[in-house]
Amino acid sequence: MLADIWQRFGLDPASPMTVSASQISAGSLILNVSEIAGGHQVQRA
Repeated sequence: MLADIWQRFGLDPASPMTVSASQISAGSLILNVSEIAGGHQVQRA
């Protein structure tokens, strides 16, 4: 879990965080982003 947090904040130089309109990824951590009424929803893939 700590490694996931480390990667999610882009602090792991071996696994840089990449962000697009539909996905956030860093190493093995992948988060899907979708629009919902009134905002956005982020779910772990």
